[in-house]
Amino acid sequence: MSELTEVLNDDSMAVEARLKFCLSTARRYLNAERGCLMITRTGYETMMHDGDEDLNLKFPFSRHVVGEVMTRRSGLVSFQSPGQLQGDAVASMKAHGVRAALCAPLLGPNDEDYGIIYFDTRLGKEFSEDHLARIEELASAISSILV
Repeated sequence: MSELTEVLNDDSMAVEARLKFCLSTARRYLNAERGCLMITRTGYETMMHDGDEDLNLKFPFSRHVVGEVMTRRSGLVSFQSPGQLQGDAVASMKAHGVRAALCAPLLGPNDEDYGIIYFDTRLGKEFSEDHLARIEELASAISSILV
């Protein structure tokens, strides 16, 4: 996934094209069914989806999961890993049919919320700590081009 940092820093491409490429490549790398990049930074707000088409039809992820990740400021979130989530977040994932989810915050230089990058699967696969580390690196690289 190191090529993604190179793509993100390639000023010859439009920012949106760089972000879409990175989201799609990361989703395939993770073997996730769905991916979403939600940027809420003032001056550049967007929502991008990759994978399963139902992402375009409704809010594409559990608000409870995203809330938990934003509170923690990072996180591997998995329905199959006991103790990582509690209560509403687990119920929310079950309601969406999600078996495993991976979400990392996009944070600015002063810890400002810039958004999230999110992946999930409805299959029985888990995401690993290595996946989390790579997605957190990607989230950091994305945040750096939004400054």
